[in-house]
Amino acid sequence: MLRTPVTRCILFLTTMLAGWTAIAADLYHPEANPDVDLQAALTSAREHHKKVIVQVGGNWCRWTRALDNLYQSDAAINTLIRNHYEFVRVNYSDENYNEEFIAKLGETNGIPFIFILDNEGKLLQAQETGSLELGDGHDPAKVFQLYDRWK
Repeated sequence: MLRTPVTRCILFLTTMLAGWTAIAADLYHPEANPDVDLQAALTSAREHHKKVIVQVGGNWCRWTRALDNLYQSDAAINTLIRNHYEFVRVNYSDENYNEEFIAKLGETNGIPFIFILDNEGKLLQAQETGSLELGDGHDPAKVFQLYDRWK
């Protein structure tokens, strides 16, 4: 097969997209136990004087993937989260809706949904993410402001 520049470009893009999809698909795990994950996050948060972000989402949800991508791609948000929060991802999908766990935190209004807790597990804020959206993604300034408020 002749490899023209266009063919090489298509192969490169296909490979990159396949890799990105695989990474994104690994963020939310139906088999995970969110009670165990939250307890570990709270223990670490107390030890390191941090808060906890519990994000309910799913690999199937483009808005969840967009928000998780923003956490990685925006240096200020990434640093803010790493320095001031422990992070728990809770799967919400046909394989496991984690309804009992989510009900303990409060009511959700769409996916992704964010709960911010102090290091004792007290709810500080329950945040729907529709108000954080901007175009096809999320507004970095609004997301930063949300997490900066509780750091």
